[in-house]
Amino acid sequence: MLANATRATSALDTSMDSAYEPVYLISMWYDGPRAGITRFRGEPHLFDSGGLMDAHGPSAPELDQFYLTPIPRASLALMLERAEIRARWVRARAQGLVVECEDALPVDRPRFDAIEEELAAHPFSRANLRLVRGTFRLVPQAERASGDGAWEARWVPITSPTHDDGRLRPFRRTS
Repeated sequence: MLANATRATSALDTSMDSAYEPVYLISMWYDGPRAGITRFRGEPHLFDSGGLMDAHGPSAPELDQFYLTPIPRASLALMLERAEIRARWVRARAQGLVVECEDALPVDRPRFDAIEEELAAHPFSRANLRLVRGTFRLVPQAERASGDGAWEARWVPITSPTHDDGRLRPFRRTS
């Protein structure tokens, strides 16, 4: 699901006027957004609850916990373009126009592959990974500018003990 894709790279201001920030892409949904791309403190980040999920999905106490990973602005534009290419393929496959599992239509394949190579050549570090609580809301239709997506998120950093080797472990509520 794409959101705010048309203004993603131009709307990365550093203002803190609103507690909610745009969600540019939702790439996984399980009882709500579970992974995608958002803005946090004015900069693009991946959000992901994957490390906090078990085989049956997120456990109840961790439903609102996510890892945020900063990404370069150039990667944001490429990731959104890749998602749009894949969305065209998904729509065509749903209409029965393609049957192969390729993630891109033949006409989009060269660009899709070029994007994959560019992203692989500039991996981003998970060294600045943050554990946060996330609250999502739908933006009312009347408040959306043309081309804007429907989702925003509020991210609140939470503290988390670390393992002896420094890796984050999920925050657990005690009450």
